[in-house]
Amino acid sequence: MALSPGRLWDAPERIRHRLDSVDLGGTLGTADGPGLAMRLAEASPLSPARAREVMRTGLHTQAALTETVVAEVCEALEVPADAFPRDLPPAPFCLFPGTVEALRRISAVATVVTLSNVTCVDTDTQGLRSLLSPPG
Repeated sequence: MALSPGRLWDAPERIRHRLDSVDLGGTLGTADGPGLAMRLAEASPLSPARAREVMRTGLHTQAALTETVVAEVCEALEVPADAFPRDLPPAPFCLFPGTVEALRRISAVATVVTLSNVTCVDTDTQGLRSLLSPPG
């Protein structure tokens, strides 16, 4: 059964046991400023596409930023380790208009999880929770 976005809240009970994943960046909103990955891509002599690929496999998969991770990523990006941005706060995330209402409607018919492919440095779980969690 296909549902149009405007009819999600009228979905029958039999399809309510779904799991919908929603990407954050570019889908629900945008970061208000460059993050770690963008800064590293700009510093690297590699093509932007190759730099993003290096970071997806070597940086985005890391739960924590260690000196070993920094050294490996810098070597792969051909960037000096001292050029690696440290103590970089996550850029604030700004929701697109209507995002909270759209997620509320979707969550009436399915469990909704948000996905993000940002680095552990750019993760702002508490900030996202305050933007997206139901009040109360």
